[in-house]
Amino acid sequence: MAESAAARQVCVLLREGQVLTDDTRRLPSYEAEESWDDLHRRSRACGDEKAVLVAPQLRVRADPTVLLSVFGARSWAPVEGTWTAIAEVAEDDDAVVAALLEVAAVVAGHAEAPPGGPDGSARPGTTRSTPGSTSTWPPAAEPEPVTRCR
Repeated sequence: MAESAAARQVCVLLREGQVLTDDTRRLPSYEAEESWDDLHRRSRACGDEKAVLVAPQLRVRADPTVLLSVFGARSWAPVEGTWTAIAEVAEDDDAVVAALLEVAAVVAGHAEAPPGGPDGSARPGTTRSTPGSTSTWPPAAEPEPVTRCR
């Protein structure tokens, strides 16, 4: 099995159109050994380990690999850092800011969510397989009846 390439993981906490940055307006990020990395590690990196993803992880760039995870807080608890408008973020990669603006527009309800992932795997009616499970997106409108054993 081939190893995954290293990736820059950009992990952002989004709140009302602003993102949590350091005092130099930089987004939290780290270099991961593989393109897939632990969700809990990414949530800790965004500044709030209890935060949840508000969008699927996005591959912003393929070479070098840059992945963007956008999180939302579960509460209004204070977090350490500086809340910065997305347009004022100090980021060297303009593609990261552009992707972040798109996600923020969808989260705020100003834009519709895209119909699928960049590889087409989440397009309606397609099947997504991971080891041990297979699912079709979107799920059926009506859940299947549950048979109870007595």
